[in-house]
Amino acid sequence: MKYNPSIYIIYCKNIVIEGVCKDIMKRLLFLPVCFIVIMLNIVGCSNSTNKISGKLKGNKYTNEHFGITIEFPKEWDVLKNKKPAVITMMENRLPKSATENNIDIFSAICPGASESPSLTPAIHVYLEELTEDIESEKEYLTKLKNKVGFQSILTYKFDKDVDTVEIDGKDIHVINATITDPSFMNQQQYYAILDDDYAFVITVMYFGDDEKEKIDELLEHISFDE
Repeated sequence: MKYNPSIYIIYCKNIVIEGVCKDIMKRLLFLPVCFIVIMLNIVGCSNSTNKISGKLKGNKYTNEHFGITIEFPKEWDVLKNKKPAVITMMENRLPKSATENNIDIFSAICPGASESPSLTPAIHVYLEELTEDIESEKEYLTKLKNKVGFQSILTYKFDKDVDTVEIDGKDIHVINATITDPSFMNQQQYYAILDDDYAFVITVMYFGDDEKEKIDELLEHISFDE
């Protein structure tokens, strides 16, 4: 009788092959079953991550899991599979351990807000898988401040305390930072929302008052489910 993998996968409990040692039979059956279990786990994890990552359609991002919607004004360019140069530059100055649990969702830039393309205001949205028990957004942002501030080649000056701002009637925890480098200085804000397993993080950055106005306008386009 010829070995047919599909038979073993579907009917592994009922097949009997004469003249084949039971030990060999068990080994043959074990491999495809393990393969199925592994594949199901991979697909399950992928579906779970996709669900909490939300959906991006055109200039509108919706995340039902965290109950947030961001509708970008027309002058913003939304980048699903590409990061703005300023964000890439910031991340390259961090050790890999600082971002290894991050899952990028999307970024966006507002090109017309600055004369220099490298100084355009930007937003980056990502998930961070939580590898330790964190009770609140305040605790998470405090740990983020220590992780980023101490590990980056750049000079980060964070506000002493985590603050809250009201966005669409909801108090959102945020921490502000000033980043300096020999060639530039910019402002960053980290907004965070937590569930049991992930932190949903919105990072915004800008270089001057004109760029800050665009960021403030964008925050007015964020809404939350009631």
